[in-house]
Amino acid sequence: MSRPPHEEQHRQAAMNAWSSLVNTRLYGHHVPTDMAISSLRAADTELYAMQECFAAARKQRNFLIGACKLPVELLGYIFQLLRVTWKPARWKMTPSGKAGVTGDWDSTTRYTSGWISVTHVCSIWRQVSVNNPTLWRDIDCRYIHPRCIDTILIRSKAQPLRLNMHLHLDVFDQRDHGSEVRLREPICTRLDVLTLTIVSYGSEPTDPLALALPNLSELTLSLVEPEKYPSAKAFTSQYPPKLRRLDITDYVPQVASTLLAHSLTSLKLRRTHDIAHEHLLTVSRLSRILLRLPNLQTIGLANVLKLGTRDHALQPFTVSSCLKQISIVSREYEAVATLIGRAVLPPSTSVTVNALNCELPDTALRIAEVMFRESIVDRTQTQEIVLARNIARLFPWHSSNSLPRGESFLPGMPEVTIDTRSRGYRVLRLTAPDEDVQSSSIEDVVAYLPLSSATAIAFASEFEFVTSAASWISTFSAARNVLHIYLSSSFELDLLCAALEERSENQEFVLFPHLETITLDSWDMRACPHPHPGMVALASSLICRSDGGSPIREVRAKKSSESWMGEEWDRIRGLVELSFMK
Repeated sequence: MSRPPHEEQHRQAAMNAWSSLVNTRLYGHHVPTDMAISSLRAADTELYAMQECFAAARKQRNFLIGACKLPVELLGYIFQLLRVTWKPARWKMTPSGKAGVTGDWDSTTRYTSGWISVTHVCSIWRQVSVNNPTLWRDIDCRYIHPRCIDTILIRSKAQPLRLNMHLHLDVFDQRDHGSEVRLREPICTRLDVLTLTIVSYGSEPTDPLALALPNLSELTLSLVEPEKYPSAKAFTSQYPPKLRRLDITDYVPQVASTLLAHSLTSLKLRRTHDIAHEHLLTVSRLSRILLRLPNLQTIGLANVLKLGTRDHALQPFTVSSCLKQISIVSREYEAVATLIGRAVLPPSTSVTVNALNCELPDTALRIAEVMFRESIVDRTQTQEIVLARNIARLFPWHSSNSLPRGESFLPGMPEVTIDTRSRGYRVLRLTAPDEDVQSSSIEDVVAYLPLSSATAIAFASEFEFVTSAASWISTFSAARNVLHIYLSSSFELDLLCAALEERSENQEFVLFPHLETITLDSWDMRACPHPHPGMVALASSLICRSDGGSPIREVRAKKSSESWMGEEWDRIRGLVELSFMK
């Protein structure tokens, strides 16, 4: 596309002017051959000056763009969003020019500034960003050039700092880490959130990394390749008075550790690599830690528990009433059962256990027994039960619930899940070594559930142990107060409906005699014969229960299934209230 004549004239005039200037600066003086090195240096000096001028000219050009003239408040808001989504980066370049692993010896470190690039767009953007200290309070030292960190700290002014850093303790390691920030006193006093990875390589912090952390509220600590374990005061010489959240990986603090501040409300301990068995957490040691943390609300333990020699003789210990939730991921079933059995937990405390590599030994059943026993479950509170193939969940039923919450509320159970949406729930997950849990596992666990206090039961998957109407009755006959049931799409409805029609010698219905609501979730009936056997069985059970004086009041189904079984739904609608949910 050709330019207008006046633009072409402007371009040519600019080219002539700048070419003349370049020729004057670079070729205006001839130097002897023996001064070639000096000439090269002089040329580099000229080019460096040109680049600086070009950068200034580009800033002036950018100032003419409309986005550079936005209100200061709006620009500040945009920069805050940009800071979250456009992170600085750091990588290694090998001599071949290919990106290498960060730890490569023969490589060069490269950095990209990410959102910080906005400070070089134009003078307005630079002024707005540099003068906004809240933009500079989050510092990920792992990806920022070491020479830039002091500048960022100055720009953050007196703002509380959120720091993410690595600390390498091996003084003989000459690799270019480019991420260390010494925890000197001016930084320590401003720290609000600290994420610290200590790479020990056989060394250990012998002196406190920080004398005091007076304003630290959250600490995430990881210890890499520890051969020796730090002392109780290796990280800070004093208890951080404002520390609320502590998350530690591959290190279990001593009972006397200054990290275990009395102000803690959340504690997570996890193990991702093998550590010496003597450094794992015994139940006795954990009980002493819990007694030191009166304000603790949530605790997560992932693969850090072990059964100590003194744990068998451990007496019951009372846990603070502030504790809302304890979450455990472990293969040490005996230690888990001992912890839950010895800890006197308030009924309002929620307990989540993921028993890894579980083939249902007796100790795994002990976990179910102590989790759901009457002494820790509030029997005055009606309960809702959710059963899946390898999960049993028990939590308080609230009258405002219109139906069991079912499958969508089953926890994903990642390592150390902290869930404070409700209080007083119990979740047990049994994970087999091949991730394919035997279906009989939940059948054994059901025996320990308080079925008599259940108001609602959600069957979130099909169970192989329920193979007939008789097995339905033998397994769930104790749940006589159930008003609502939820069935996932995989359930054999005809077997359940047959069980709902069974009566005792005195003509009382033996399974869910007070049932009011049945909810069918995600039933794809398009490929099924008409009339659908399950729908025929459902209609039969509705008639039977109505004739027997225990009518089912309502059937609910997904809106998407309304058009698939029109005639069948019409029949159900003629017997009970029928509603469709989105």
